[in-house]
Amino acid sequence: MTDVVESPQSTGRESMRPPWRDQEELLRYADLTLAEFFRQLSRYGVGTRIEEQDGLVLYAGSHGHPNPYRNGAIRLDDRLDAPTAVRRAFSFFAPLNRSFVFWVRQGTEDLESYCRRQGFDLVEPEGLPEMVLEGPPVPIPDLPDDTVLRRTSEPEVRRDYVNVVAEGWGMENTPIDLASAMFFDPDSVADPHAIGFVAYVDGRPASGSLALLANGIAVGGQGATVPWARRRGLAEACYAACLQVAYDDFGIRGSVCQSSPSGHRVWERMGYREFTRYMRFVMRPGTQTWE
Repeated sequence: MTDVVESPQSTGRESMRPPWRDQEELLRYADLTLAEFFRQLSRYGVGTRIEEQDGLVLYAGSHGHPNPYRNGAIRLDDRLDAPTAVRRAFSFFAPLNRSFVFWVRQGTEDLESYCRRQGFDLVEPEGLPEMVLEGPPVPIPDLPDDTVLRRTSEPEVRRDYVNVVAEGWGMENTPIDLASAMFFDPDSVADPHAIGFVAYVDGRPASGSLALLANGIAVGGQGATVPWARRRGLAEACYAACLQVAYDDFGIRGSVCQSSPSGHRVWERMGYREFTRYMRFVMRPGTQTWE
C-alpha cells in the first residue's frame, strides 16, 4: 500500500509523445539532464563547487569520496578539444587533491579515445547504460499491507532516504552528516523539481528513488535498497511513484536514467530501453601525462 499516491486513473498521458524528434536530440537530452542532476547535488552542502565554461561542467561535492555524481566532469559540446577539457578538469580538482570521474558519452570519439590513450581507468569496462522511457510509465505495483511509500516532503523522510542509499551501497551506520556529504544532502531532494519516495516495511526505511525534473523530462537516479529488503520490487515501486507524480502533476512526456549493467532488466520491466552508454573514466591526482 501507499500513503501518498494512488493508482492512476485515465489521464490521457498514454497519448503524450516525448519532446525529442530523433536520436540526436535524445542524446542531447541525456547530456543536459545528466548535467543538471550533477548541478542539483552540488548546490547543497558545505564546500561544494560548480564551474561551467565553454560547454564543460565541473562539479565537486562536500567530500572527497569518489562518487561519480559528486565529483566529476562532463563535456556538453565540442568547443573544447579533448586534451583541453581534461586539463581543465584536472586544474579544477587539483586544489582539492581528490579523484574524480569524467563522463564521456558513447559517440564522442575524440574524448573517449583520448582518455583511453591516457590510460585512465573505467568504472565499468563496457560503459554505463543510459535508458529512455518514451511511453507512459507503468503503474505503481500493489504492495503488501506492511509496506508504505512516503514522499520526501518531510525532513525525516529525506534523512531516511540518505541512510537507505548509504546502507544500500555497503555503508550501514554511517553518520548522517558523513553520508550526506558522500552521497547527497537531504535538502537537495526537497526542491519542487525533485520527486523522491522512500518505501517503509513495518516502519523501517527500506528503499528509495528519485526523479529530477529537468529540460522538460524526468531523469531518474539515487535508487537503492537495503540488503534485507531486496528482491521485493521496492525500488521499482518507489520510482513508479516518482514517475506518476512527474507525468500527472507536471506533464512530463519522457524520462531517461542511468542503469547499472546488472539492473538492465529492472528498467526494461518499467518500459525503458537502452539508447546509449556513458564511459566513466576515473582520474586521480598526479596521473595526468599529456601528449
